[in-house]
Amino acid sequence: MLESTRLPKDKILYKKGAPPTHFLYIVKGSVDLMEAGRFGDLVVKQVKAGSAVGVSSYFTHEARWYTAKCAEDSDVISVRQENIDRFVSDYPLAVLHILKSLSEELDVEDKKLLEMGNGQGSRFDESKHFTISTIDDMAHIDTNRAYRMPLPQKHMDYLFSKEVVCPVCGELFKASQVRYSQLEVKEHAEDFRKITNHIDPLWYDVWRCPHCDYANFQSEFMLINNKLREELNQLLPKAFKRTDQSVVKENISEVFDDYFAMERIMKKTARTPFVKARWWQSLAWMLEDVGDDQAALEARKVLRTCYEDAWYNGSDGLMPDDDLKLSIKLALLLQGEQELNLARSYLLKGLQLEGTSPVMRKQAQDKLYELKELYLQNKQAE
Repeated sequence: MLESTRLPKDKILYKKGAPPTHFLYIVKGSVDLMEAGRFGDLVVKQVKAGSAVGVSSYFTHEARWYTAKCAEDSDVISVRQENIDRFVSDYPLAVLHILKSLSEELDVEDKKLLEMGNGQGSRFDESKHFTISTIDDMAHIDTNRAYRMPLPQKHMDYLFSKEVVCPVCGELFKASQVRYSQLEVKEHAEDFRKITNHIDPLWYDVWRCPHCDYANFQSEFMLINNKLREELNQLLPKAFKRTDQSVVKENISEVFDDYFAMERIMKKTARTPFVKARWWQSLAWMLEDVGDDQAALEARKVLRTCYEDAWYNGSDGLMPDDDLKLSIKLALLLQGEQELNLARSYLLKGLQLEGTSPVMRKQAQDKLYELKELYLQNKQAE
């Protein structure tokens, strides 16, 4: 049987642009595939034991697409033309896995070509269903829509790689984090969304463990106590572990996958109404980005109930500006539902708060004036 070679952590296996003389099967450990970023090397994908790296470039005879480096001490087998028959004989299951991975890569490339041919028209299939139902006093999404929108390659310039220990299963994995200090804000939306060039922080706001499928906002990810850890270990899938983990996303579909993974366990993990509201607000924004306005409208209805819950049950301890901001957010949602009087009442309550900043007060007052004008126009039209 072909013997593996023990390689230390940080050992470079091959560099981007190198000729594809072989591919590497990982017997034990893991390998990072890296791209040179704006602020240094960025981990694009982490490949675990039981999979291989460099296979596509080896068989297509193209230069290496990424730099490969051992993420930890690893045992690998170098497969070349002279020993490939021996590898097939010694590791038949590994060969089947490699062939399956190649087939999946081809499917992904076919979808990319189809999207390029169809332009913006292929972001989702309207014939697929999207419904929101209430189960155990919690809103849940039931959908088979697949949202697809390529993410700009330049967004990688605003990321860096981070090692994270999952608080549920205890396994180490790589995650991408946004360099917020480098973001270029081009617009401040009325609903407080910051529109930035080249990247949307929402794309990486949810971390998802590739070992147990635990998913949560970065700021909430580590906030797990022993009781919740035991519950999640029972709830999460037992055989989820993936051999390949994409650390840098290429398509909006990967973003939706992470958010939906978080939604499946949010009844257990959402500590406050604000966490639920943040999730539904993020979802509504992303649905608008892919052009699914009807689904975004349904998400905003749930968002309204989350904000109302936060207003009446979760606003204790908030800073005055945050309370006023919450009243503005509620007013915007109610304006969209044509409930102008109720929208105005929230703004008036917010403006009664002491200690709010002049900037925030002006935004609330401008919205209050706008609602008054809309109310008068509606009365005149009756």
